[in-house]
Amino acid sequence: VTIELHDVRLSMHTLGKFKTRFVGKHTPPVLHVCISDFHYYSTDEHGDPLIEKWPKKGGKIVIYKHLSLSLKVELEKRVPKKDAIITTVLPQTPFDVKLNLTKNILTSEILLLSVESTVENLEISENGYDAARALIEFACGILFCVCKDRSFKDPLASFVT
Repeated sequence: VTIELHDVRLSMHTLGKFKTRFVGKHTPPVLHVCISDFHYYSTDEHGDPLIEKWPKKGGKIVIYKHLSLSLKVELEKRVPKKDAIITTVLPQTPFDVKLNLTKNILTSEILLLSVESTVENLEISENGYDAARALIEFACGILFCVCKDRSFKDPLASFVT
């Protein structure tokens, strides 16, 4: 199995504590995740692309996988009547992950999982405080989604004509 994707963009927007679509100080930031150069494929025990089937070793099978991608994470704080403020939490950063999975052939039970991850050129920006604050605001927005106590009815919709 080989999966290759050039560019995947995900955005997540929550309504916040007051559960309204109107933008204000209460509005949590929008999360933007960009995954590029995504490669996921099977390898042999040396890390080379797999050509043959995985070798069976006494009732067990060892599966080797390799995942590489480049990830960028941004938070966009929307402010009424102003341009949005974009905070980069994680600049475009390459990740490399190697997975080794040992399974029982008869029951497909996972016996062993080994994960080796490499991150190259990780940059931490000077706006770390802004990024941490934006992440906390986004997490609070998720919390309000999870702990919602009623169905969605926009409380400010009745004031708009």
